[in-house]
Amino acid sequence: MASKRKNIVISNIVTLNPGDGAILEGMVLLLKKKYGDNANITVFDNKAKSAKKYFPQYHFRQSMFYGISDKTFPGNWLKRYGYGHWSIRLRYVATRTVLLLLSLRLAAIAKLFFGKELVESVTVYSAADIILSTGGTYLIENYDLTPAINDYRFSMACKKPLVFFTQTLGPFTKPRIVKAFQSIFAYATKILVRDDKSVQHLTDIGTDRGKITIVKDAAFVLPASGERYNGNTLWNVAISVRELKFFNDSGSTRASAYKDSIQEAVCFLVREQKAKVTFLSTCQGIGEYWTDDARFAQSLVNELPEEVRESVTVDTQFRQPRAVIEAYGQFDLLIATRMHAAILAINGAVPTIGVAYEFKIEELYKQLKLEPLLVSITNINPEKLIGAIAEYKKDPQKWQAHFRQLATNTKNGAEKALDALPPL
Repeated sequence: MASKRKNIVISNIVTLNPGDGAILEGMVLLLKKKYGDNANITVFDNKAKSAKKYFPQYHFRQSMFYGISDKTFPGNWLKRYGYGHWSIRLRYVATRTVLLLLSLRLAAIAKLFFGKELVESVTVYSAADIILSTGGTYLIENYDLTPAINDYRFSMACKKPLVFFTQTLGPFTKPRIVKAFQSIFAYATKILVRDDKSVQHLTDIGTDRGKITIVKDAAFVLPASGERYNGNTLWNVAISVRELKFFNDSGSTRASAYKDSIQEAVCFLVREQKAKVTFLSTCQGIGEYWTDDARFAQSLVNELPEEVRESVTVDTQFRQPRAVIEAYGQFDLLIATRMHAAILAINGAVPTIGVAYEFKIEELYKQLKLEPLLVSITNINPEKLIGAIAEYKKDPQKWQAHFRQLATNTKNGAEKALDALPPL
């Protein structure tokens, strides 16, 4: 007898960041392996319309709590009288009201007052066999956590299993946030995290340790497309950069040191190592997203000496995650600020120096025994970054063998999520 097709919801994702796109692809591979190839997976994205354009293989719906434009009857009424902002604040009440009306078989009334789109989205949640909050790094207090909290509370109202997929989170210090997540994590079926610090942040607010499992990032399950390029003439180096706008005034010196370090490393690579350098990141080529790493890269390149610029290229092309793995496979070394640039390069066994702008990257490199190839943003300078390059150059064969082994080990580590996911 054929098993029932499972309905799965993935929430809280921003796929326009292709690092999240890599997580999504890894999640889908794991979920289909766990729950069947015919699983019906709906992805609630913060910018669903644009996400469909770049990732047409997935079924997207607009998040009910992020990036919404309320055109319902109550929303239009509130806008007319100058209280449009309240329609966003009352969104959770609206979703709960629709859920109640659907339970009373009053779908027509729900559509009349709240619109077809919201009713359909609530129906998807209420019909789900499991709801998974996507992996990544978004449950940190630098961000507005209210939309996520409302999403989790609504999932709880639907009485569905709630799983947090592999992520880095916390710490939680604000009383309102702590109180909210204490009840949310108490309800959750399972919480998958990438590192020990996230475990500590959870247990600090009283989360049951038995619910928490450490596994590798979901993007590690993505396969490399083929054999790596092994250049025997010119040394090819890729660099992934990103702007560090999140730093406050006290961190502006670090942001400046980061910029100087990248530029000096490029000069060292070109002048001393006779390398060809290409700026190529995961987060680029998407006009609808708030940032583009290629623009920042170009601003760095514009300030380089002319004789250095002749050996430097800025790649501006958007690529889906597997294409990123293939692209990095053409290089001998990657210097990665984006965590998922590092992850996708490791998938292809490409030696990678990490620039840690958040603790998640430091934790990853400690787990993978790559500390000699790690530079922290807290004390970055040109000497440290060039020193990491020199460390690799001391024994490239040793590091290449290490990364070939990592490509297998990290995939196995990510697949441990299969055992942690609940049966349906």
